[in-house]
Amino acid sequence: MMKTQTPQAVIPTSKKLVGIFALAALVTVTITNHAIADPVTLENPSAITSQSFGSFGSIAEATDGIFGGNPLNGWGGEAFTPEITPANAAVWETATDLDAGTFTFTMTYDLSDHEQGNFRWSATTANRSQFADGMANGGQIGDPSIWTVLTATSIISDAHTYSILPSGAMLVDDPVNRFLTDVITVEAFTGLSGITGLRLEALNDGPAGRPGPGIRPTFDDSNFVLTEVAVDHESSFFIPDISIFWADNVSGDWNEASNWTGNTRPPVTFNHSAVFGDAIQSAQTVFTNTDVTVNDVQFDNSNRYIVAGAGSIHLTTGTFQNLPTTGVSVAQGSHKFQAMVELNNDATVDVASGSTLEFVNRLHLNGNTLTKTGVGALVISNTLNTGNGTLNVDEGTIIGSGTIGGDVTNDGGTISPGDAGLLGDGASAVPEPAGLALLLLGIIAWFARRRPTRT
Repeated sequence: MMKTQTPQAVIPTSKKLVGIFALAALVTVTITNHAIADPVTLENPSAITSQSFGSFGSIAEATDGIFGGNPLNGWGGEAFTPEITPANAAVWETATDLDAGTFTFTMTYDLSDHEQGNFRWSATTANRSQFADGMANGGQIGDPSIWTVLTATSIISDAHTYSILPSGAMLVDDPVNRFLTDVITVEAFTGLSGITGLRLEALNDGPAGRPGPGIRPTFDDSNFVLTEVAVDHESSFFIPDISIFWADNVSGDWNEASNWTGNTRPPVTFNHSAVFGDAIQSAQTVFTNTDVTVNDVQFDNSNRYIVAGAGSIHLTTGTFQNLPTTGVSVAQGSHKFQAMVELNNDATVDVASGSTLEFVNRLHLNGNTLTKTGVGALVISNTLNTGNGTLNVDEGTIIGSGTIGGDVTNDGGTISPGDAGLLGDGASAVPEPAGLALLLLGIIAWFARRRPTRT
C-alpha cells in the first residue's frame, strides 16, 4: 500500500508547466476552524493517465512527501481529450472508513497560470477492490455509479471567485484573470457513512472560452493544475450550517464573513439561507457588488433591511433535504430589495400579515414560477420580467407602480396597483400608468382563468 506522508510543507519555487494536469504533492494538515477535524490518510493513488514530463512520472510521486528541491516532483496527467468529461480524474482509498460529515480540501498550485477552472469532489462506500489499484496510467478509478458527489458548502480562493453549481462542480467566475499561485479551500458535506475513497474530477466544460478544465484560453494548455491538496474530515451526523444570520446592528457588505454569525463565511451557496433577524434596532442596508447565490432569504425584524448593490441575488434550490422552500419570506416588518433578484428555480414569496416586501429593482423569473403566499403585500416598483415564467398569486396583495411582463395567475389574492401606502414611506397611492399595466394584466389573467368552458 502506498501511503501519504506528513512532511514539512516547503512550497516549491513556481515554474511554468504546459499541457498537463499536475499534482505535485498530497499533504495532511490541520484546519484551524475545525476543532475536531482529523487529517485523512490516502492510499493507492490512481489516475486515468499520467505523463512523463521532466521528473514527473508515477502517481505515487504525489504522495511521496517531497516538497522541496524539485518543483516538478509529483504527478502529471496527460493533456485532456475534449470529447471526454471528466478530462482527468484521480482517486484514492482512505486508510480507514469515514463517517458522515464535512471534508475540508486545501488545494494549492504554484506552477504558473493554468489553475483550477472546473472541478468537483466525490466519495464512495464501495469495496476498495473496486477502485484505486495504484496504477499511474489506466488506473482503476471505479464505475461512475459507485461515486456520490459531495455537497460543497463553501469555496474560498486567494486569487479567484468561484460558483458552486447544482452539479456539485466548482466553476471559476473570472477566468480572464490568471495568477502564479493560489490557495483554494473547499468545504463539502456528505451523509454517507463508511466512506472508503475520494475522487477528484477535472471537468472539461470549464469557464467560457476555455475548452478544458483550466483557465488558460488556448486549446493546448487549458489544463487543470494542482500542486498540493490537503484533506481533513470532521465526523458529524448533523448537516453543517444552513441558516446564517446577520450578526450586528450595522449596515455592511454581504460578502464579509465578519458580518454574519460565526464569522466563518457569508451565505453564498444554494445550500445557505440568509437570515436577517433581530440583530438590528434601526433600518440598515446590506450591500453586495458581486452576484451571490442562496437557497432563500428570510426577514424577521420590525426594522427595515434593505438589500442593495450592483450584484444580483440568485435564488437557487439547494440539495440539502431540510432546507426551507426556495424564495423569500417576511415574518415581520417592511423590507426592500434594491439589488436585482434572479430566480434560477421555482420560488415562493411568503409575506406575513401586516408586512411588506418590495422589489425596487428588476425581478427576473427566467422561465420559473414565483408563487405569492401569505396575506401580506408584495410591492413591485420596477419591472417583474417573467421571461416565460409565471407569477401565481395564491393569497395576499400585489401592489406598486411597476409592471409585470408575462403570465399572472390570481388564485385568491388581490392585485391593487398604485397602492403603495402600505409601505409607510409617503409614496402616492394613485395608480401610475405603469401600475395600470400591472392591473390590466391581472384582470386579463383573472377572466381568462374563469371563462366558462363550452360543451
